[in-house]
Amino acid sequence: MTLTSRQDDTGKTLMRHVHIRTGRVMSTMRVMILCATGVSTVMAQRQTTYGNVVPVPLALYRFHGSATNEGTGPATLELKNTAFREGALYLNGTYDGKEGGYRAICKTPTFDYNAFTVALRFKAQDFSTNNYSLLVGGERYRWFSLAWDRFTGNLLVCLNQGGFGRSIAEIPLKQGEWTTIAVGVDIRARIVRIYQYGYKATEFQLPADFKLDVVGTKAEIDDKAWCFTDYSTDKGLFHGLVEELIIYDRLLTGEQLAAIPIGATPLTIDINGMPDGQKH
Repeated sequence: MTLTSRQDDTGKTLMRHVHIRTGRVMSTMRVMILCATGVSTVMAQRQTTYGNVVPVPLALYRFHGSATNEGTGPATLELKNTAFREGALYLNGTYDGKEGGYRAICKTPTFDYNAFTVALRFKAQDFSTNNYSLLVGGERYRWFSLAWDRFTGNLLVCLNQGGFGRSIAEIPLKQGEWTTIAVGVDIRARIVRIYQYGYKATEFQLPADFKLDVVGTKAEIDDKAWCFTDYSTDKGLFHGLVEELIIYDRLLTGEQLAAIPIGATPLTIDINGMPDGQKH
């Protein structure tokens, strides 16, 4: 059994997750600490089963001093001129190809363009006309992207190199703050579903005739990659910290999106050794 805990991004609310692992199955129960004294009363909010309610991800990177894929699918992460700081991956905001420029690309060769979900926990050091990208799918076709909308200050979700885009008024972005978002896309069902901190922000439909331009091109195989730079310009960069990146090979349901285990630092405890007063 593993207890994970963190404060929310304002530092005011302490949340904990209890992970019970049995082989490759993990049950998760989110609990809220009701008092900050030595003996805390715990109330269960929900219980989910990893692999049942929340599927095992294709790629899972927790950048707590390393960059190892904890997911089940083949995934490789190429890093250059990056560093680990504050238990996260630091990206310096300098374009790849320039002196000191970073390169951070996750390749997922078995990825299916038809449906996917990505979850990201990050803290931008700054947002500007040079530094606005959060995550980009594809070096060449940029078939998916998350970015800071420099006109509204909100999260911007784009497909097909910005050919389709939506500024998400429900998710304003601020530099210097930890932010957790999850975005699911199903091209055939024409659904885009967006969650923040485990809560639904919005959901919308793609046009009836929508398709990804990369599909059917020579770049279709090689563009199954995820980066933090818009390679169409030397200004579309992310500058800051990335703590976690999770990629699923399907559109998650609302229940699954709410239960993605992101934004917690594991702490192993022995509940058999806990006083009876703490087991409730």
